[in-house]
Amino acid sequence: MAFPPEYRESVAARAAVPDVRKIAALTPEAPLALALYHPLGAAPDALGFKVYRLGEPIVLSDSLPMLEHMGVRVLGEQNHRIASDAGSISLHDFELQASAAEEIEPDVLARPFEDCFCVPGWRPTRSSCCAPMPST
Repeated sequence: MAFPPEYRESVAARAAVPDVRKIAALTPEAPLALALYHPLGAAPDALGFKVYRLGEPIVLSDSLPMLEHMGVRVLGEQNHRIASDAGSISLHDFELQASAAEEIEPDVLARPFEDCFCVPGWRPTRSSCCAPMPST
């Protein structure tokens, strides 16, 4: 894998390990991986959401409405293109704010949150694809 200089400058080695694992698992049959997390040292209402995609980058106008419907505010996004043996990888790292983040552990919320991130063409959509996160 070849990470671009801006990724290496902004991501600590400890934080890069999960990225390497997610990227290594991408295949043409499973071209999408997701990760919800609480950034180290961030405010209690801060969350991060990484989308790893084998191939073309994700269009923001497709992902932003879905994330907002899930009850989070999207404050920013870092996008990195990574070269791998499987092809070009797009890594999108969204900076999120959620009013419920103080009450919910990202490890507990991660699977349901990731299951709700269903954009047509990326993975099968679900008819019950997400109610917004509870607000406080």
